[in-house]
Amino acid sequence: MTTVPVTKTQKAVPLQKADFVSALLIEFNCFTHQQAHFENNKTCAELQKDTVWLAKIQLPAEVAKDTGTMKLLHFTYVFQIFVFMQLFNQFNARLLEDG
Repeated sequence: MTTVPVTKTQKAVPLQKADFVSALLIEFNCFTHQQAHFENNKTCAELQKDTVWLAKIQLPAEVAKDTGTMKLLHFTYVFQIFVFMQLFNQFNARLLEDG
C-alpha cells in the first residue's frame, strides 16, 4: 500500500481518499473502469452520475497490478516510434552501388 513519506520519528500513514484531488481520482478510476469494462461504452460523465460507481472509487494502490494506464500507453507509443525510426534508418543508411 502507498504511504506518505516519513522521517525517522514519524510512523508511515497509508494514503486516504482525502489526500488526492477528487477530480483526478475520479478521472483515474473512470479510465481504469473503461479499460476493464470496455463492452458497456459508458463515458466518464455517465459514470460520474452513477452513485454506485462513485461509492466504489479506488485509490491507485488498490488497482490491480498490470492495469494499463495512460503513462504505460504513452511509453508504448514512444518505444514503437523508436523501433520504426531504427528500421527506417537502417533502410536509408544502406550503400547503393552504381550498377
